[in-house]
Amino acid sequence: MIIYIYKFLYVLPIITMIGCTYKGNKALNSFTFKTADNASVLPLSQESGLKIKVEEPLPGIKASELVESYKYIPLETRNESLIGYIRKVWFYSDRIYVRDVETNMIYIFNQSGKYLNKIGQRGNGPGEFSDLLYGMTIDPFANRLLVYDQGKRKMNYFTLDGAYLFDRDVPMILDSNFSVMSPNRILVSNHKNIENDHLGKWDSYRIIQLDSLLQIAGGGYEYDDNVHARYLSPVFPPSGENILYNPMFSNDFYSVSSAGLNLKYSLDYSRFENVIDTGYVNKLNNAGDIFDYMESTTYVLPECIETSSFFWFKTHSQNNSNEFYTYYDKGSKLNVSFRKVIQDVDFIYDYTKAYCDDYIVGIVDVPTLRALYDACKKNLVKGKKENMEMIEKMKDDDNSVLVLFKLKPLKRYE
Repeated sequence: MIIYIYKFLYVLPIITMIGCTYKGNKALNSFTFKTADNASVLPLSQESGLKIKVEEPLPGIKASELVESYKYIPLETRNESLIGYIRKVWFYSDRIYVRDVETNMIYIFNQSGKYLNKIGQRGNGPGEFSDLLYGMTIDPFANRLLVYDQGKRKMNYFTLDGAYLFDRDVPMILDSNFSVMSPNRILVSNHKNIENDHLGKWDSYRIIQLDSLLQIAGGGYEYDDNVHARYLSPVFPPSGENILYNPMFSNDFYSVSSAGLNLKYSLDYSRFENVIDTGYVNKLNNAGDIFDYMESTTYVLPECIETSSFFWFKTHSQNNSNEFYTYYDKGSKLNVSFRKVIQDVDFIYDYTKAYCDDYIVGIVDVPTLRALYDACKKNLVKGKKENMEMIEKMKDDDNSVLVLFKLKPLKRYE
């Protein structure tokens, strides 16, 4: 017998609302910015790119047909590591980094889930933060962490173990989306609604390049987006191949390198009604109209992940109850969409966040796992002994669990 395990979640919006404290505590005129001598614009190419035709989703897909292998990693629960809501996860070297938006902390675990350290101590000293720890990325060239404090408008640099190194002033407002492209280039997303007009001509670009000294080193993707949009969408989805860029209000994905932006994926939603129209969004004159329009249209959500073998994404189709997942198999060049995972084995996730090698990384909380455990005990779902023992040991207030799963290569679904 196969079952669905339903869970009603309060899901934080996949777009970040801009509050009154978004811009931080420092006035823009308190900073001067320098432009590097070799500042340049990343060329844009839309000539190539893979079109992925998204089909109507299946009502459900069996877990045993979806995943080839999977494993759970409980994140150790201690007084020092109580996590609220996980916004981002990174697997790097032999560490797991978790950004929690409720406690405003970065937690560091080993790859078995044992707690090691955390970043985000409040205060005014070196390596201490305001209440607006706003984003993190990993510099794979220098093997260090970059953590941005929006309140102080500083980029803080840490070792991979979480030891403070130094900080630098950031001469603009950043959202939480930035990525290191090369030893001397950091890419940050820029939107009109965060009001970086002090940057002059560079403010017309939706990607700003910063050099290693955080000087303006150029731009990319020139586009006049809507200043009335009071939210920000993550634009650099996790990718195990390269830096991906998904412009706001767009169903396209670009590969970004020092050579430029090249169209990589274009999602074709022609089988669906009310596909988002970027030009129309830009004509709307207030945040309420933009929100209503987004609710009524079909577009890709930020829950996108690329591994070397698959491209995984989630679609909003006219209303929240119509959301569904799709994964594209690069080997067979096929894709399948589905609304629900049917539990016939003890695999489950609440939402997906990252990649690890060729695995997708999902998050699942304790109540969901307990429901899965009960189904296994009733012989409704086939459960592995080690997973049942893991769930038995869990307490109600334990941290959420990471689930790593490798997708099965696709055969044609008729």
